[in-house]
Amino acid sequence: MEDLPARLARTRRFTAGTPTGLSWAGGNLRFLRDGDLFEVDGATGAERLLAGGVEAYHGPAFVRRGELWTFAGGRRAAGPVTRLRSDAAGRRIAYAVSTVLRVLDHDVDPGPAGRDFVWSPDGTRLLVTLVDDSGVPRRHGVPYAVAGEPGPRITLAVVGLDGSRREFPVGAYLVRAGWDRHGPYAVVLSRDQRTLRLLSLDPEGVVHEQRGEPWVTVVPGLPARLDDGTPVAHEDRGDTRHLTVGGEVVTPPGLHLREVLSAGDGVVFTASTEPDATGLWSDRGGLRCLAGVPGAVQDGHFVHFGTPGHVTVVRAAERPVAVRSWSERGELRAYRIGLKRASLMLPPGHRAGVALPVLLDPYGGPTRQRVAGVPDWRDLVSEWFTEHGFAVLVADGAGTPGGGPRDERRIYGDLYTEPINDQIRSLTEAARVCPDLDLTRVGIRGWSFGGSLALAAVLRRPDVFHAAVCGAAVTDQRLYHAESRERYLGDPGEHPEHYDAGDLAADAARLTRPLLLMHGLADTNVLPGHTTRLVAALRAAGRDHEVLFLPGVGHSAIGSPATERILSAQLAFLRKHLSPGAGGVRRVAR
Repeated sequence: MEDLPARLARTRRFTAGTPTGLSWAGGNLRFLRDGDLFEVDGATGAERLLAGGVEAYHGPAFVRRGELWTFAGGRRAAGPVTRLRSDAAGRRIAYAVSTVLRVLDHDVDPGPAGRDFVWSPDGTRLLVTLVDDSGVPRRHGVPYAVAGEPGPRITLAVVGLDGSRREFPVGAYLVRAGWDRHGPYAVVLSRDQRTLRLLSLDPEGVVHEQRGEPWVTVVPGLPARLDDGTPVAHEDRGDTRHLTVGGEVVTPPGLHLREVLSAGDGVVFTASTEPDATGLWSDRGGLRCLAGVPGAVQDGHFVHFGTPGHVTVVRAAERPVAVRSWSERGELRAYRIGLKRASLMLPPGHRAGVALPVLLDPYGGPTRQRVAGVPDWRDLVSEWFTEHGFAVLVADGAGTPGGGPRDERRIYGDLYTEPINDQIRSLTEAARVCPDLDLTRVGIRGWSFGGSLALAAVLRRPDVFHAAVCGAAVTDQRLYHAESRERYLGDPGEHPEHYDAGDLAADAARLTRPLLLMHGLADTNVLPGHTTRLVAALRAAGRDHEVLFLPGVGHSAIGSPATERILSAQLAFLRKHLSPGAGGVRRVAR
């Protein structure tokens, strides 16, 4: 039987066979599945193949072997076509060949393609996002601004098919740009990330401004405006993030806003009553839930995971459409105990009274929730460790989505202390519920923020954590992306103490427990220098550790050809130092 690490690599983390690139064509749903373009009839549910070998599509056009094709006209333009956009009516197609923007069957020269481009509703103008990163330092071969450094200069250009052109410089961060019924707009965030503005570009003006401390939260899809011009935004009150329309709160306490999918004659949004219970909601004709759990947003659509082998795409005003998934995604078999914002998995066949080594498997950071109630390949990895004798605890905490506004902000100025404390609280609760957990054999593993959290835990709380596996960990907060670190730690010139508190390499001499470090040498997100710097500090302090550098592996290591090597090395390390089953069966006194 094929082991999980091999399946993860072969199926690209179980994404092979899953519907992607969801979009509506009238009442029908289009999507890509393993490089083929399909359409499902919204009325009958019948599925048909539209084109094979498709790399990307939009409206009536698609890219095949780097060339531009249309359903009606066949091959239309040579490549390499990197992006394409059709107008709403499907009459005009803009596409990028390398860095040059072109319009099919038009002689107009729109200029450079920029980072993105989108049509006006009437198909007469394009809104192009231009990015000048010439002033951004390059690291590992890519533009990479760390905390305190200047970022790219962003300009929005409204380009008409009549040759007209207007440009609008943007502030520090462009959240999104597009068109609505009122014209072109942009959502921009200030460099200190305390001010968020919805700007109208034609005519120019501020439609809505929102401020927050220590940062303003950017809710996907917000701020926006309804068809009648009414601003739509959010307001944080206590533990609830509310939806507001025209400055008035329209959602009740306890219904936590997650994302706005559309704002036209009403608002369609996702919200949760519990951290692991996100549903689809609408305020059209009164507040109502359109679809419950388990569900998540994919390609701007709410996808419900109810029927095995299918995903159901839910629409606000029409019947949902079911789409077949050919993914091999397996079902979790481990016995699970639900805790507050946590889940404990026990080994198959576990007998009460037999002590279990414990492995904490968090992400723990502000961009991902692990205990979300939806299918996730990461849960299958956690279960795989239970099959090798570990009790595995997956817990969210301070800073992770779903806990509410106050919980999110507990990490400001110190990224690790409160998340570590929350992991320990979850561990204590798990041991209370399951006395078989052996708290003298506790390990922790993680990647990216999870790797940083595991590293901080084993360095700073060796009384609780007895071994750690740390992958792609940020060890120097001053050497990570400016937008992320300045949001949570402030300006490094104004708050150096925040950055000093998160300097994990400076804690190298505190290491007293077994530590395995991993890093992909092609990682352009968390640069490999974070781990090489830590290794140098550990060697200088005379601290034993293990390190595995992975040539050709980027930040998303699981699913790459190195998957089996990575997980096998982690398992061998954890078994060596936490010894599940070694020395006979140990029983817990009851």
